[in-house]
Amino acid sequence: PNDSRAKVFAFMPHGLYPMGAAVALVGDLNRRVFGGMQVAVANAARRVPIFRHLLGWIGDLPATNGAIRSTLARGKSVQLLPGGIGEMYYAGASHLATETLLLNDRKGFIKACLQAGAPIVPVYVFGTNSVFNIVPLADRLQWLGRLLQVSLVWFYGRGGLPIPFSVPLMYVVGAPIEVGAAVANPSPEQVERYHKVFVAAVVALFDKYKKVYGRGYGMKQLQIL
Repeated sequence: PNDSRAKVFAFMPHGLYPMGAAVALVGDLNRRVFGGMQVAVANAARRVPIFRHLLGWIGDLPATNGAIRSTLARGKSVQLLPGGIGEMYYAGASHLATETLLLNDRKGFIKACLQAGAPIVPVYVFGTNSVFNIVPLADRLQWLGRLLQVSLVWFYGRGGLPIPFSVPLMYVVGAPIEVGAAVANPSPEQVERYHKVFVAAVVALFDKYKKVYGRGYGMKQLQIL
């Protein structure tokens, strides 16, 4: 609570819709827990219908190295979702045995933190992947989505409508991962080292709190792709 430094809060998983990350941006939750962070969003997400209008309303910033570093330099914390919209296809009831995160090739935010000297805070929001269900075989549309640079997913919620299921969300906020003083040009080895520390911290958070959340999560395994 007394640590007022600008940080990067890495929220996981993305879910079909990042409900946990969105809720964290408004009201006392953002002000008291996350220090008034601002969300960084990839350009592809701005092409998602409805979602792009909500992003404009909350005042998003581009998920680019320059924008993130500039925001941190102003003393403002940044929220981002490392897995991006690619994780949308791993949400819903079709993935009962595992929870999947796309992290192995997501290292740009680590480099930005090293360049800014900003701590990285892993945040796992249990329940995010249960807010909506994806229509089976929707993942077959990934190739077309990449071609058109849009997200193509058929989904449903309560009553078969695009209304979220009533699912409790549990926020687990990890300890800040310190990266030391700012480094103008971090080496690939430095980026790789802190990326491994980050992934290990995420796995530890999941394994420690999955039984606390319940709802079948106690038997789930975290898959990192």
